Amino acid sequence: MQSVLKKKSLAVISALLILFVFLAYLVHSYYFRARRYEISALKLGTVVSIIIYAEGPIDLSSVKTRCMEKIEESEKVFSVHREDSEIARMNALAAKRSFPASEMMQEVIRRSRKMHLRTGGAFDPSVFSLLKLWHLSDFEEEDKKGFPHDKEISALMPLLGMDKVILEKEGSVRFANESVSLDFGGIAKGLIIDGLTDMLQREPHVFAGIVNIGGDLKTFILKEDYPSFQIGIRDPEKKEALLGGVEVRNSSVMTSGGYERFREYHKKKYIHILDPMTGRPVENGVLSVTVIGGNAADCDALATALMVLGPEKAKSAIRDEKVFFVVKRHEKTDKIFLNGFELRD
Repeated sequence: MQSVLKKKSLAVISALLILFVFLAYLVHSYYFRARRYEISALKLGTVVSIIIYAEGPIDLSSVKTRCMEKIEESEKVFSVHREDSEIARMNALAAKRSFPASEMMQEVIRRSRKMHLRTGGAFDPSVFSLLKLWHLSDFEEEDKKGFPHDKEISALMPLLGMDKVILEKEGSVRFANESVSLDFGGIAKGLIIDGLTDMLQREPHVFAGIVNIGGDLKTFILKEDYPSFQIGIRDPEKKEALLGGVEVRNSSVMTSGGYERFREYHKKKYIHILDPMTGRPVENGVLSVTVIGGNAADCDALATALMVLGPEKAKSAIRDEKVFFVVKRHEKTDKIFLNGFELRD
């Protein structure tokens, strides 16, 4: 009897081992079959990198063409450096007459208004006139005028604000005065990333991917058993160095900082991010802010706003997003984590 039971036990164990090996084979085969595709290009003044994982073949050339067309379409709407862009024409005309805005432009104005209110005015695309006054809007041009005068800043401040941008019922846009000028650089990249990831998720065979524009990115994973992505967080004080990494899936990782775009006046750096309350470049010791959340556009705008607010006032603007500050004050650099942000070595 014991011999029979022993044989049955061995048979069960053997069957379980065979099942385990078979399941391991299936899992291995699933990941092994995953095909990795890459798209890279120079667009929007930076590097665009798209990584796609698919279970079967895709027409990479066709996907790349459609991605580039989507970026170019957005650039024609949002680029303040193109005279033929929609925003350039709107900035020139909307104070004189109602400007017929595209659906994309209406959407970014609505989204910007919401983030403007949510952040207590810290996110404000209407400060473009002030950016130009500080010569912080175009870093390819040489600054020949120098530091702006206090009187110039004070005179301009009351004329600006998102309340001076009127979105009319029929979709036209009107500015309250000729000093109003918009720049959606703090949210447009996120909108483009959202649009690209939405498009890629509808591609046949595609189940995961990363859309990265100049270091800001969004990940998507359509299969629950596929592993999360490991994303590096850049050190704002050391070029090409990383502070650590984060593990994300179906999330956006957006970073704002002043370590790349700035002017120097009298041996002092002034970054390209303005405080809408003062009309001056941010000087609160914040070197960078990284935001992790679902929507790239909102994370993009929030990261810009948190550069202004700093860690002390950040909690009023944060909802479900995870936030990481790098702050340097009195020659000491600190890392501040909010809402469960975890940085791994």
